[in-house]
Amino acid sequence: MELWKHFLISTIICLILFPFLKYYSLLVFISGFLIDIDHISSYWIRFHKIELNFMKIYRWCCKIGKEKDCSEYKKLIKPFHNVETLILLIVLNSFLDICFH
Repeated sequence: MELWKHFLISTIICLILFPFLKYYSLLVFISGFLIDIDHISSYWIRFHKIELNFMKIYRWCCKIGKEKDCSEYKKLIKPFHNVETLILLIVLNSFLDICFH
């Protein structure tokens, strides 16, 4: 997904949740962008180097993202784009909530 779409969807969800969660809803907004950290790590793993030019990484991700059938895209490691990670985060959140209350 392109950055502007992440921004728009995260903003809408944040605004919907704000009356209920107050400033905690900003975490939804922030995580809407943090989900793409795995794209950066995929780039680093693929090219075996730490690149800090994030525009270069972004352009590479956009290029291969348009070709979802290409072998380069299929090799990407995207741990934040699956339901298992979401379930793990929900369980951890529940566990931490129990431990700290």
